[in-house]
Amino acid sequence: MKKITSASLLAFLAIMSILFTACKKSHPAPANAKNAIAYIYKTSNNDALAFKALMELNNCTVQLIEIADAASLDYSKYKLIVADHNTNSVGLSNWTDAHVNTLKASGKPMLLLGMGGLLYAKKIGNIANWINSGQFNETAIYVKDKTSNLYKKPKVITITAAQTIVLYTVPALGAGQYLPMGTLPGVTLMGSLAGQQNYYPLTYEQNRYTVLGFDKGVNSMTADGKDFMVNLVYFSGNLSL
Repeated sequence: MKKITSASLLAFLAIMSILFTACKKSHPAPANAKNAIAYIYKTSNNDALAFKALMELNNCTVQLIEIADAASLDYSKYKLIVADHNTNSVGLSNWTDAHVNTLKASGKPMLLLGMGGLLYAKKIGNIANWINSGQFNETAIYVKDKTSNLYKKPKVITITAAQTIVLYTVPALGAGQYLPMGTLPGVTLMGSLAGQQNYYPLTYEQNRYTVLGFDKGVNSMTADGKDFMVNLVYFSGNLSL
């Protein structure tokens, strides 16, 4: 029987490490997957897993992608790219020029969540971004146009008489554009903070970028909030049932 030397064992382990890393960083959308979503996050977290579970119950396929790997992927088979709120580091952006080049070149629509998403919006020069936002703790949004299909498909969402939707079970840090006139050229304003109606955390820009500026995920949402998230994903990616 051939003796295994320390050198050969180290070489074997090195090869296995390379193969494991290559497999870990391969994130192709499943073949022929309907409504394939790429979800970019910083580190493994319950919000990413909860988002995946929610959307996969609603006719979507979700691939979780660490931000460290996100600049080198092929997004051609995905319908939507989501930037998680936690892709930042204590208020500092982790988005690089390489991320911007890859994601913009993909041509895919994006749903930008919370601080992480708004920092990406700042990086690419969008009007609705982190620097232009005020921040408040809030549980609900005020709906600007309650006739929008955003609140009807694929879920029918209850809008209160005060024209609000309670999204979160506990107050979430919401960042919204301060717009006392209620208009912003080039940006569709879809929802303001319920308690601060001059601030808009829900926007749509360039027919490609949807922003929901709250720093809490699906785990902190009400039943209506989860239905709203499903609809927002479908709206953002122009998905179909």
